[in-house]
Amino acid sequence: MEQSIEEEKKIYKYPTKSPISTSLFTTQKAALEFSLEKGNQPPSAVFAFEIDENGRRQFLFSTIEDFWRMYRRQDVKNFYEVIGLQSRAKLYLDLEFNKTLNPDKDGYLMLKSLIRILRKKLSDDHGVKIAEKDYLCLEASDAQKFSVHVVFDRVIFTSNIEAGRFVHEAMKGLSPQESDLFQVQGSTKSSKVIKSFCDMRVYNRNQNFRLFLASKYNQNRPLVLSRFEAPPQGEKVLDENGEDASEWKRMDGVS
Repeated sequence: MEQSIEEEKKIYKYPTKSPISTSLFTTQKAALEFSLEKGNQPPSAVFAFEIDENGRRQFLFSTIEDFWRMYRRQDVKNFYEVIGLQSRAKLYLDLEFNKTLNPDKDGYLMLKSLIRILRKKLSDDHGVKIAEKDYLCLEASDAQKFSVHVVFDRVIFTSNIEAGRFVHEAMKGLSPQESDLFQVQGSTKSSKVIKSFCDMRVYNRNQNFRLFLASKYNQNRPLVLSRFEAPPQGEKVLDENGEDASEWKRMDGVS
């Protein structure tokens, strides 16, 4: 009986009639193996979605076009892109800290400073020059937490492991002043800790990276266009309700 109820929840939350180009899997390994067999023509990817509060996930392989057509109609969006180990990866960042524990920290100043440092390292070490606004900045901050994802659209590594190595080297080369700027206070169950606001745990093999407009399971903190970001001229960005969010609107609890 419990299993049938759980199945009803899945049917309610996720479409049962998927496009022909979409395949559902119970394990990430199976989805990635299927992805390798199918290739990337037309452009396709593996996505994950949470199915309970314990973090359990299912996985689907779909063309990008069909996934977006389905995704934008979803009432519940708790989806992630699976960045496979054998896939090329754009440079990305996961930046966060607890505002209550760090009342004097300015997340946007820290974000701007880190982007400047990474742009300089890309230019100095690799001869890659990117424009000051050549990235996408998505935000899920609220009154308690600063939370931003940054994706550099034109900076691509052979894998996300290599992308993480680049970020790690950049963080190791910080001046004392820069290092102090990026250090934040966190906490564990038993104590408080000092750590970087740049989460280095997100460069693992087959990393799941949360999508635009998605929230974590049973939460209402979707990743939307950040106040730090502006959409490309002439383009529209939709918020979690499908409304035009091309101009940033103040979110509850965000100053």
